[in-house]
Amino acid sequence: MSKSVGRPLGEYDVKRKEIATATWAVIAQNGIKGASMRAIAREAGYTTGTLVHYFSNKDELLEYAVSQGFEQLEARIESAMKQDNALESLRDIALSTLPLDASARGLISAWQSFLAASENPPGMAAKIRKILGATHKQATKLVRRGQELNEIRDDFTAEDLADQVNAMNDGLARLASYEPKRLSAKRLVKIVDAQLELLKKEQQVSPSVYTEAKKAR
Repeated sequence: MSKSVGRPLGEYDVKRKEIATATWAVIAQNGIKGASMRAIAREAGYTTGTLVHYFSNKDELLEYAVSQGFEQLEARIESAMKQDNALESLRDIALSTLPLDASARGLISAWQSFLAASENPPGMAAKIRKILGATHKQATKLVRRGQELNEIRDDFTAEDLADQVNAMNDGLARLASYEPKRLSAKRLVKIVDAQLELLKKEQQVSPSVYTEAKKAR
């Protein structure tokens, strides 16, 4: 018998997504260790027994929550990819992964907890690697497109520049979670813009500069 029998079509999935949202909120506040089924149920406004109707255990719930988070990230990346300018797309993606408001701050704090947790359930590490791999692949695609359009410097490979962008995003998100006053939303945007400026084609140093520098040694 289907678990959704007796419920309006689609309500079962809606409830699971509501619970996943509550999971992210609890993890942001208390970390993964503090994200018990009871705490998540309280955040979602349900009983623990109701949660078990939708998820058999905490591990299943955590994996589903990560999958939901990835779907949101994919949607933001897909929207950013529609920009005509590759650098603008990279900027949109970078800003979407930073704590620029209270909602994003909670999600990013929870995501950092997932990355740092040693007690992640079986299969979680593989899921996280898949997410990180997908974001790198999309960033690489954007950089390569910018290089082909002569917008982005090509003295580094697209893969290397994508790694630099992703490292910047991850590092800023991590630092901002510890120093929210110093790294305000305004300052984060300023840092991202300054770093992406260095990716522009006009910032590329001519090979002759390297040659002259070598001769001067």
